Amino acid sequence: MYYIGSSHAGLGVVNAIGSNGLGACIALDLWTSVRLKECNRLEGSIRVRGRNIEVDKEILSAIVDVVKEYTGISIKGICVEGETIIPFRAGLKGSSSLVNAIIEAVLKAHGKNIDIETLALLGVEASKKANITITGALDDHLAVSGCGGYVTNNQQKKIVAHTPTLEGYVAISIQKEVDIRSINPGRFTEHSTLYRIAWELARNNHWWEAAIINGIASSLALNLEIEHLAEVFSINGVVAIGVSGKSPTIYIIATNKKALKKATMFLKNEIGGQIIVTKLLSCSGEAT
Repeated sequence: MYYIGSSHAGLGVVNAIGSNGLGACIALDLWTSVRLKECNRLEGSIRVRGRNIEVDKEILSAIVDVVKEYTGISIKGICVEGETIIPFRAGLKGSSSLVNAIIEAVLKAHGKNIDIETLALLGVEASKKANITITGALDDHLAVSGCGGYVTNNQQKKIVAHTPTLEGYVAISIQKEVDIRSINPGRFTEHSTLYRIAWELARNNHWWEAAIINGIASSLALNLEIEHLAEVFSINGVVAIGVSGKSPTIYIIATNKKALKKATMFLKNEIGGQIIVTKLLSCSGEAT
């Protein structure tokens, strides 16, 4: 018998590496779905935007260990297959999404239903064991299974603020894939003052301003030349431009579809890359 787990992407608003563990992330409407059965081995495959990728056995092993620690149930192995439209290693929280979806399916196999915060904390522990996170990324694991925006202190494993009603449309440009294990944290911590200002803004519900300041900090850390992209604010309805994650993934947030269309063309013309158009996931429903 197969058990289903699902989750979605997240849009980074405060890079927790640069702020020494203070993060912020918004739920994003790009989905992951997995189906799982227990077996005598650790095996997984996921189709990522039409490309089959084997799931790292280190991730599957970490999930089994974390679930055992939480439930006391020993699991011999799990066989997983799934599909996602979230590009991996692109700053859109694809690994957090995959980990949470698999954990959810494993727990369902044993009749366990848990709240989003507990699921996120289990996801954090599994990601730490698998060595695919630097700060713990509680904000990411909350966003990929929840809705709205989450501000966290990842060192304390604490939710500092939750804004459930964030709405908007998003145009994203992905430049390349970056493996978390290749990241030099020092490039980001050099700009910790800016990241902490962004975090304070998000904590006080100034999400768009936080995204802009975080984007400036990450562009400095990654040596991105994005000053000319400020022209996008001439489009009526554009409220933010930012950088998500540790790779040069640039996004624009707009309040309406007309502005989104113009912002998407702006990204295509100015920086190119893989363009994705989606929306934020509000707890109150779809963006308007």
